[in-house]
Amino acid sequence: MESENREVVGAESLLGGSSRHVMGDYSRIVPPQHFFRTMEKTKRPLALCAEPCMGKTMFLRELADYAQSNGWNVYEISLSSLSAKEASQILSKKSTSICNVKNTKALKRLVIIDDFPPSDEYFVARQVKSIARLRMAGCLVAFSLPPEARQLIDEVPSVYVLGKNELLTFMPGIDNSEQSILNNMRLTRGIPTLVYSLPVTFCEHGDTNVPITYQTSLACVASYMLRSSLGIEELRLRLGMMLIGVGSFDDLSRICGQADLEYLAKIEQDAPFFGVHVETKRFSCLHVTCFDVLNFNKQELVALASKHEKLILKAIALLIDREDFSKAAFVSSLVREEITWEIVLSHAAEFVDAGYIELVDNALTATHSDCTLENSSKKAAKRMVDALSNTKNPIIAKDAETTFENLTSFNGFLKQTAYMTLLKLLLQKPMSPLKEDPELSQLEKKIALHKRAVDLGMQGNFKYALQLLLLEQQYEKTSSITSSIQTADIELLYVLLGVYQKEFDSRSLSALSFLQEGEAGALKGSVGLLKCARYLFEKSSSVGNLYDTEQLISQSELQGNRVIQVPALLIGAFLSLRSRAYPKAQLQARRAVMLSREWNSIYVAQVGKIIEDIAGFFLGVKPTEKSLQAITHPSLKAVCRTIYKALFKSVKGHSPVWLDVVEYGVPENAMWLIRALLSDESEFQQCLEQEVPEEWLHYLRSNEGKRDVTKWRNSQQGATVSITGNPEVKNLHVERTKNAHPGVYIALLGRFSLSVQGEEIAGRKIAYRSAKALLVYLALAHNHMSFRSQIAQQIWPEADQGHWQERLYQATRVIRKEVQEIQKDCEPLEASRIEKTLGFNSQQVTVDIDIFTQLAKSVASSNSDEDIVHLAKQVEKFYQGDLYLPEDECFRFADPIRIALRDQYIDTMVIASAAALRITHYTLAVHFAELAYLVDDMREDTLMALIQALRKCGRAQDAQHYYDLYVQKYVMKRRKMPSKQLRMIAGAEKGKESIETSGGEITKLGFYDAM
Repeated sequence: MESENREVVGAESLLGGSSRHVMGDYSRIVPPQHFFRTMEKTKRPLALCAEPCMGKTMFLRELADYAQSNGWNVYEISLSSLSAKEASQILSKKSTSICNVKNTKALKRLVIIDDFPPSDEYFVARQVKSIARLRMAGCLVAFSLPPEARQLIDEVPSVYVLGKNELLTFMPGIDNSEQSILNNMRLTRGIPTLVYSLPVTFCEHGDTNVPITYQTSLACVASYMLRSSLGIEELRLRLGMMLIGVGSFDDLSRICGQADLEYLAKIEQDAPFFGVHVETKRFSCLHVTCFDVLNFNKQELVALASKHEKLILKAIALLIDREDFSKAAFVSSLVREEITWEIVLSHAAEFVDAGYIELVDNALTATHSDCTLENSSKKAAKRMVDALSNTKNPIIAKDAETTFENLTSFNGFLKQTAYMTLLKLLLQKPMSPLKEDPELSQLEKKIALHKRAVDLGMQGNFKYALQLLLLEQQYEKTSSITSSIQTADIELLYVLLGVYQKEFDSRSLSALSFLQEGEAGALKGSVGLLKCARYLFEKSSSVGNLYDTEQLISQSELQGNRVIQVPALLIGAFLSLRSRAYPKAQLQARRAVMLSREWNSIYVAQVGKIIEDIAGFFLGVKPTEKSLQAITHPSLKAVCRTIYKALFKSVKGHSPVWLDVVEYGVPENAMWLIRALLSDESEFQQCLEQEVPEEWLHYLRSNEGKRDVTKWRNSQQGATVSITGNPEVKNLHVERTKNAHPGVYIALLGRFSLSVQGEEIAGRKIAYRSAKALLVYLALAHNHMSFRSQIAQQIWPEADQGHWQERLYQATRVIRKEVQEIQKDCEPLEASRIEKTLGFNSQQVTVDIDIFTQLAKSVASSNSDEDIVHLAKQVEKFYQGDLYLPEDECFRFADPIRIALRDQYIDTMVIASAAALRITHYTLAVHFAELAYLVDDMREDTLMALIQALRKCGRAQDAQHYYDLYVQKYVMKRRKMPSKQLRMIAGAEKGKESIETSGGEITKLGFYDAM
């Protein structure tokens, strides 16, 4: 009770002074100089009782500096790293020495004693005597100690006590904004050691990658949080929280036994690192977002874990239940390997997916016959490990056959390991389609999606493969093999669609480095292929590019990765063309075609034929009309015709009559060929640039991230619509042309982007101060305008009027600043003080939702089938995915808008498919129907449209397959029959075989986009 009274008195004196002390660029609640004046008046000692790294030494040093500047003699006694006995002896000796100084009455003296160790009653009594001796000699005394040594405070009379709350520090940043302070507190929670480790401008800019100084300081703080001087029960609780990072008190009880609320309340009061909140019964450690910093303290954790092995095993089990296998692998490395082998092997596929192949391999090697796994499961796990880690030999036929059988096994372990092994098999050769299985796990779904993307890619359906991946893409906090493979697929498909990006974003870089530097050596070829594919678009071809490509070809041949080797040969052929090594280019293209024959991939074979024809032309063999007729893929045929024209004109100055055909639309699935050929500097390249249609050039420029992205987007829409004859559509074009001003463009369909004059503003620039949330909210608001109070209530529901007005001002300031850096005279926002509203400037801001909705309505109201088809193509380009919504709770109101836009898109594609059938554009009808089916395969109208379009293309078997899949997945589960209309359409021509159409071979994997 007495100590509580002392703390209250001390706190009252503290809060009577200044509210904030600024030290350089940092701010602290308690001003040391004010408190020194209070000590001088009352002659009472000062105690700093807080955890290590809370700035106690820094505070005492500031106190000493202030005292010295006012003429005081300061004596500093450091007791750090001393035992209780040694500390008591040194303190007794030095205090006696200070008291024996002559003329003590004329001296003003301050004694600083830093870091008292925890002591028993005997040594506490000796320490109290030393402090009393100093006070009787007229000295002011200030000392620091950890919370576990607070027994000393109870024995010192009339002491001021400062705790954690008085020592917290924050960094306001240069702009002194609220958001900057919040970012700082999120990373540091006011712990001075962490605050001092961050640059002053770091939290202002909101950078994602924290500096190494912060990481090392965080590791240091984490180390002190598990110091040996703590009590056994408290140390056990702290270790549990440290290992699982975040969770509830129930989680803590699960691994530590019944948690004592008294200890947790003490941790909440003393240690902000753990983020304990007794009221909500939750905790969130500061290192949870950068768990890797615990590697700095691994030796200490290993020593501590050896005494708490049961706790470690329970923590591993909890992390596995959370599917956090990366953390589980780290925690398992803290104890003896033999006690974790069973846990690791029972989740072998998940640990391998997290990148810990060696961990699983060691467990398999060490257990032998001791493991409880069945022999077949052990063999499957060994097959998986060998397949992903082996960088020299392909999987033998027997193992491949066993793996394919296990894909449909009822044993979940066999099934998962087979799917992981499938990642290697897919690099060796394309495989037959997998049987539809509604019971796949999340890991298996990602691999099945990867296989489908590979199949579509082999047939040249890059655009649809990309749409499929983007629709199913899930952002994961931790890297894994399957998610990294999916990222590599997406980046490669962007390249094959002619999209050129000089640098990857941070998420893609992280995923690709995870594959490149990880233990799955057999999958590194995917990253190598992506790297070499990007060489196609570089203006100058270096020797290093040729070396990397040749190395990839030889490595993939050694590993048996034909799916890597064939594209690498085609890339090598292109690079040989640039080096004017035409015979070598021919040989590489022919070898690629020969290796791909067993796949029955028309696209790959015909790309090789085009490259061979280009090389042959420069060797004196000119292509003929028969050469062009051999190219049947629609996109490749359009590109091939343009390439042939440029070849002939580069020599003769004119092209043959059989090449004079007007090209319509952009063959997106072959635009990588055009961009690659345009990247070479030669006379042929100049002729090709003249022959390429303007619409194609606009497509290529827009995908280079240049300033004319928005301009091209609008001009392309206008050009496409203008070829129609419907007056209603022409009026729409005129209205949109008026609005096609070079201003601000906000995209929300598929992903969020903010562009000014065609230049996209980086997401990190508007990710702070709720600027992005404000843009999204206004884009979704009626007429893009709303009352300011409604905006605040939606985005900042917890803020009072004074605070939300400041936040709203800061958000609008960020938006204006970033927009006007590109276009100075642009004013994106309009505010009315009278009506108290805020909205977009309609003359400057365009939102893609408005254009999409307008186009979709025009499709629904049009009477011309040709107009419907052309407008539907524009709708497809705008709808890049579901409506983007931030993860904040405040945007739940927009879920109905997202559903309505999705339904509008599906309705448009269904209408367009029917219109394309009526004007005998059958492949286009399949295209529109498949787009609708990809978004929602539960709607009967999308299935009916797809079945009718497939049947018109001669793909009756595929139509029946989709109908059977619908019955299997939805009807049998719901015990409801399909509608009569759907049954009639599905049964109309059941069993017909697929045929070849004029547009090229139509396969079960997809179709060839006529455009």
